[in-house]
Amino acid sequence: MRKRISITGGAGFLGKHLVELLAKNDDYDIILLARNKQKYLNIFKDMKNITIHHGDLLRPNSLENFIIDNTTIIHLAYISESPEDNIIATNNIITQANKVDIKQFIHCSTAVVCGFNSNKLINENSPLEPKGSYQKNKADIEKVLSQNLLENTSLIILRPTEIFG
Repeated sequence: MRKRISITGGAGFLGKHLVELLAKNDDYDIILLARNKQKYLNIFKDMKNITIHHGDLLRPNSLENFIIDNTTIIHLAYISESPEDNIIATNNIITQANKVDIKQFIHCSTAVVCGFNSNKLINENSPLEPKGSYQKNKADIEKVLSQNLLENTSLIILRPTEIFG
């Protein structure tokens, strides 16, 4: 049985590399949310198993066919212009995810939600001690996900340090 994976932020730096890797596996159906469908078609034109879904995280109705039963969501998108929009977008994803039976929700956060202490090992039990607005917004997103996703949804929060390439 093929696994459906819906990805936000698929055209970003991390997203492009992740989609490229996942597209090599014939067991995955990859659905990418795109405000600009042509941009995504140009980026991913030579890859198989990919469907571009025209939508916007800030328009809840556009998420209905993006998130359906038995979907794994990988949430990489971040709206840098507006911390408030990130909370709205996250709530929109949660609302649609809770309407259907999703199996897993993977969210890409940041290690600095736990502060800037280089001597400390950071894990899932580390307290949130964000300093700047970006870190505080990412911590708020983590809280919204933890508090509002249905209990039967497996929530995985990744906290990478720096991503470069």
